[in-house]
Amino acid sequence: MTHPGLVPSVRPFPVDSDGIVLLALCALALTSLFGLLRAALLHSVPSRVLELARGESRRLRLKPLLDRAESLATSASVFWITSQILFVVFVWVLVGEVFAGEGLSASAMGLALVITVPLLVVAGALLN
Repeated sequence: MTHPGLVPSVRPFPVDSDGIVLLALCALALTSLFGLLRAALLHSVPSRVLELARGESRRLRLKPLLDRAESLATSASVFWITSQILFVVFVWVLVGEVFAGEGLSASAMGLALVITVPLLVVAGALLN
């Protein structure tokens, strides 16, 4: 039985700290993957890609995909932003549990942003 003045902290994820670190790293890896895919699709020149393709059958397979490169780049952008947000959220949860000990608070969010934003900016600059 808990004391009426004490409210038990609520865990946002039923995962321990190691699991949250793993989730954050997966989100960061997905951020890199989708950022790289987005950049590649935005910088692809369909005529050059088709010119470099070996064999007519491969060219026929690539042509419809290259025609949709802009649409695919937009989808990759959406997944890129989503995985960035997931990364920030997982770091927020981790900071709240491990460093601050106060759960999902404003100060934990501020510290998470101080950690994640520069990391994401540098990683994004390296990919482009």
